[in-house]
Amino acid sequence: MVNTEEPTQGKKKSAIKFEEKIKSFLQSLEFNDVDGAKDSLRIGYPKEHQIDVIAGWENTVFVFECKSAREFNTTKNLKKDLYEFRGKIPEIEEGLKRHPLYKNYNNYRYILVVNEKVVLRPADKEYANTKPGIYLWNEDFLEYYTNLYSYLKPYAKYDLLGEMGIRPLDQEPMRIPAFKVKFGDVNMYTFVINPKDLLEVAYVARREKAKERYYQRIIDKERLNKIAKYIEADGKFPNNIIIAFKDGANVKFRGKEPYTTYNNTSWPFLGIEFGILEFPKDYRSCWIIDGQHRLYAFVNTNKWFNMPVTAFENLSIEAQGRFFLDINKNQKPVDSDLLWDLNGDMIPSEKEGIISNVVKGLNNENSSSLFHKVYIPSSGIKKKKESIKLSAICIAVKKRRLIEKSTNGKNLNPLFEDDLQKRINNISGSLSDYFFYLKNLLPGLWELGPKGLIITNGGISVMIGLYQKILERSISKNGKKPTEDDFRLYLSPLKEIFNKEYNNENKLKNLRLRCTSEGGKSELLVELILKIKILSGDPHFGGDVEDPHSNEFKELEQKLRELINSILLKKFGENWMEDDNRVPKDICQRCSKYLKEHNLEGKKKPYTQLTLGPCFSIIRKNEELFRPIFVNDETGFASNVEFDAAINQITRIRNTQASHSIEVPVKIADEARLKLNLDQINQCINDFLEKKNE
Repeated sequence: MVNTEEPTQGKKKSAIKFEEKIKSFLQSLEFNDVDGAKDSLRIGYPKEHQIDVIAGWENTVFVFECKSAREFNTTKNLKKDLYEFRGKIPEIEEGLKRHPLYKNYNNYRYILVVNEKVVLRPADKEYANTKPGIYLWNEDFLEYYTNLYSYLKPYAKYDLLGEMGIRPLDQEPMRIPAFKVKFGDVNMYTFVINPKDLLEVAYVARREKAKERYYQRIIDKERLNKIAKYIEADGKFPNNIIIAFKDGANVKFRGKEPYTTYNNTSWPFLGIEFGILEFPKDYRSCWIIDGQHRLYAFVNTNKWFNMPVTAFENLSIEAQGRFFLDINKNQKPVDSDLLWDLNGDMIPSEKEGIISNVVKGLNNENSSSLFHKVYIPSSGIKKKKESIKLSAICIAVKKRRLIEKSTNGKNLNPLFEDDLQKRINNISGSLSDYFFYLKNLLPGLWELGPKGLIITNGGISVMIGLYQKILERSISKNGKKPTEDDFRLYLSPLKEIFNKEYNNENKLKNLRLRCTSEGGKSELLVELILKIKILSGDPHFGGDVEDPHSNEFKELEQKLRELINSILLKKFGENWMEDDNRVPKDICQRCSKYLKEHNLEGKKKPYTQLTLGPCFSIIRKNEELFRPIFVNDETGFASNVEFDAAINQITRIRNTQASHSIEVPVKIADEARLKLNLDQINQCINDFLEKKNE
C-alpha cells in the first residue's frame, strides 16, 4: 500500500539533502524506478513505513534507509539502527508485493547508509549479516563507486551489483570460439570479444578486499580520453587485453577433434586446441590484469569492434600480480624524443609531424640561437646532459596551438599557411627571432644553460607560453606576427624581474624546481604575465590572465558582504551602514561615492561595494557579533589572536597582489598558510549559514 499524504513532521533539510545524494547516485548508474528523498514515499503492509530511497534493476528492488550525521545515535553504534530497520522489513516487503510499480520485482536488497566516515565495526557487520541481511554503505563506498562511475559511466553498476552478490537475470553463459594452450599449470585461452560484453563481466579490483587490488594501476582519465579519440578515428589495437577468470568460475572448453595427420607445426604438436570457450555471464566473473585503459576507453565512444583477449583459468592472485609487474617493468616504453623525431619523418602532414618539423627547424645552424641545444635522435649527435629534450619543446608548441589556424579560438594566426612547408618555416622563423631576442636581452642567464632557466626542459616550456601571449597580443593589435618592437616591449621587463627576484644561484635553482611540474610552470607563466602587464604599461597583455588567488578573494569578499549584511540588517535595520558605531565613516562614504559616480544609487545597496579590508574592519568593530562565528571550539580559530593573524595575512597578500608588486613575491610558506586561512574562514561561514538554515 502507498500513502502519499505528508507526515506530520517533515524531514530536516540535511536528511533530505543526503537522501537526494543517494538518489542522484543511483540515477547516475542508470538504475530503474529510482524514487525517494521526499516525505511522501511510504510503503508497507499492514503498516506503512517511510522509505528514504528506492531503486530497481532487473528483478531486484533496493530499499535504502539513510542516516545522516544529525540523525545518527550518539554512540555511533549501528546495532540499534539495524534492529529498527530489520523490524520493518517484513511489512515493507509485503507492501512492495502490493505496490503497482515495485510488485514486478521478486528479489529484495536492504541497505543502511551512513553519511559520515563512520568506521564500520566488525560487530556491526556481523549483526548486519544475520537474516534478513542488511548491506552497510558508508562514504567510502559511495566515494569508490562515484569515482568508478567517472571512468565507467553506467557500467560501474555491474561492479556494484557483483559486490552485492546479485547475478544477471539472463544466466545463459557466454560462448566464444577460442584457442586453448597449457601455460605452466594453468589453461590459457585466446579469443576476440566485443568490449561491451566484457565491460559487463570484467573488473579491475574489488573495493572490499584490499589484497585484491594491490597490483592495480590508478586509471588515468586523460589517457582514457586519448584512447577513445583514437578509437573514434578508426584506430585498432593489435595487442591483447589480459584477464583472469575468478576462482571457482564454471569455465568449460569444448575442443574440436584434432587432425588425423599433421606435421611438426600443427596444433596437437604445439599443444594447442581450437574449440568453444564457455564461461558464466556473471558480474565480476573475470579480473583485468592488463589493458584496463584500452577496455574502459570504449565507454567514451560509440564505436565497437572485437578486441583480442588472453584469459587465464585458475591463476592465483599472486600470479596475477607478478604478471602485472612483469608487463610494466619489462615492457620498455619507446623514448618520447625518438617518437617525436619519427613523427616528423613518418607522418609529416599530420599535426604531430608538423610540430616535430617546426621544432627541428629551431636546430638549424644558420637561423637559430638553439642550434645544438636541442636533442634530436636522428641527428646522430649523442644526447648531452645540458640538451633540451625535443619532446619538451614539441609538447609546448602543441599545447600553445602554434601550428593551428588560431591559437586561442578567436583571431586568425598570421603564421598559419595551408602550404605545410611555408607554415613550418613561418613558425620556426618567428620562434627563432624570439629566442634570438631573449639571448641578447638576458645573455648572462642564457649562458648559464641548464643552470639558468631558459635552456631547461621546464623553462623552455614557460618561454614558449610567453611567446604565445606575445603572438596573441600582436594579432589583436594589428593582425600580424610579432615584430622586434613587440619583443622589446614585452620581453624587456624580464630583465628587471630576473635581476631583482632571481639574481643568485639559489633562487634560480628554486625556480627550476618549480618548473618540474605542470602546475609550477603554469604558475610561473601567470606571474610573468601579470608583471609584464604592469612594467610594459599594457593592461591587455596576456588577455584574461588573473592572479591565481583573485577568484578566491572575490568569492570570500562576496561571502563576507552577505554575512555582514545578514547579521547587521537583522540587528540594526536597513540603515546599518550609516551607523558610525558599526561602520567606520570613511568606508560608508567610499561605498556611497562609488554608487553615485557610476549611477547606481537606488539600484544597489552601499554594502555591495565592500572589499576584503573594509569587511574585516567592520567585523573587528562589531566583534561581539562576529567573533563567535570565527573563534569557537568547533571549526573556528582557537583564539582571537589566531583569527587576527589570519585576516592580517589575507589582507596583506591581497593588497600586495592588487598593487602588482614585483618587489615582494608571495613566499611558499605564505602560500600554504594562506590556503589554510582561506579554507578555515570559508568553513566558519558555511557552518554558520548551515546552522542558520536548519
